[in-house]
Amino acid sequence: MKMTLLPALFLGWALLLSNHAEARMITVNSADEYTKHYQGDVPLITMYSAEWCGPCKQMKPHFYAAAEAVSDIIFCVIDTEAKAFSKILSDIRSIPTTILSYKGKQINRTSGGLTRTQIDASINELRSKTQQEQPKATQPIAPQKK
Repeated sequence: MKMTLLPALFLGWALLLSNHAEARMITVNSADEYTKHYQGDVPLITMYSAEWCGPCKQMKPHFYAAAEAVSDIIFCVIDTEAKAFSKILSDIRSIPTTILSYKGKQINRTSGGLTRTQIDASINELRSKTQQEQPKATQPIAPQKK
């Protein structure tokens, strides 16, 4: 019986990894690496958070779910406690803070926790403000029903 379970476990991990490969959630290890994405040609939504932050913990599952549903925007979470990001944190006054950006320009900023519906509205706002420069058309995200 163990022999038949083993391939199923490997297949499950492969499916899990392949689903995450399609998501546009990135991990950056330095401020310089983040700046490359911030100045890049793909719209970016960044969530600034900390491990101890209650509203951040409530928002993260919604943020990650939105990243899974979208392929034309990059999502990134920056840990405000990490020293590697100290030079890009001077503008962050409270957490969570969510910043929408495109080609090195901040489109919008929101302080405080966001629901999935609010994150979807941010996605649509970012798309509408960047669509003139983007070649492919995208469909707006419909608000999630609770």
